[in-house]
Amino acid sequence: MKKLRYIVALIGSSLLVLSGCSTSNTQKGDNQSFVIHNPLDSIEPCEHPDPQAYQKITELFTSSLSVLRAKEKVIQDCMASKGFPEYTSVQENLYSLRAEILVTPLSVEQARVHGYDIPAGDNYRRMAESQNSLSPEAYEALYGRDSEPRIAGYPNGPTHSSDGCIVQGISKIYGSDVDAVFMETIPLRATTAYMNSFALSDGFYGMLKQWSACMKKSTGKDIDYPEKAQREYFSDHDIALADAQCRERVDYEGYILKESTPYLTKFLEENQSMIAKITELKTVGENNAKEILKD
Repeated sequence: MKKLRYIVALIGSSLLVLSGCSTSNTQKGDNQSFVIHNPLDSIEPCEHPDPQAYQKITELFTSSLSVLRAKEKVIQDCMASKGFPEYTSVQENLYSLRAEILVTPLSVEQARVHGYDIPAGDNYRRMAESQNSLSPEAYEALYGRDSEPRIAGYPNGPTHSSDGCIVQGISKIYGSDVDAVFMETIPLRATTAYMNSFALSDGFYGMLKQWSACMKKSTGKDIDYPEKAQREYFSDHDIALADAQCRERVDYEGYILKESTPYLTKFLEENQSMIAKITELKTVGENNAKEILKD
């Protein structure tokens, strides 16, 4: 029963992550032939894991600082051309494999000082402030109108409106609107099925049971997994500290980094054409970013 509750929570999180940009029946131009697994697909782990898989995937989906700064510039220029010169774009690398399996890092020292309420970094605060300050008109200029054609970077992928500054700006980085949407959306979904399969494995569930037993002994409460503790006891400093201590006791982060490797290696093996496309577009992006930042 506990495992079933965890599976339901995991599936719900995956679907929420993917619902940020809905698929529209007016999408156009998906020129990719990549097949992305459904988040609920069951993936078998690789028999010969690559110990560098985690690092390789993280690097694959990480943009350089020059590309991030170029994105900010082209989006701000686009917004200024639409009458919003005050808009400030803040671009940050948001991809996280840990986030794929509901893990928010929490050290004992962080929990002791802040509980669960760990202050966000400066860039994340700036991103939130930038988004929260948008008027409806500015929001439409940035993300586009729903009435306009929507673009998918790959078949059945999340879509963006073609007339928003997100697409119009970032297409100058990657060369086309389709490739811009592809590069913006592929990190949200590419590894989800692989990490979900790892998170639903017997080994991972066994580690969660050890964590849960530790929490029961420390707090007297029945809590199945860390995200549930954070969600239900966010303001409880003692629960946060016990959570961090129990994670340390079962080597929560270390287990994830090591035991997810066979699933991440499977991703690398099965998606060579996608990886080649991303690598190619990153080179295009770097070259265009240099030119954009010269102006």
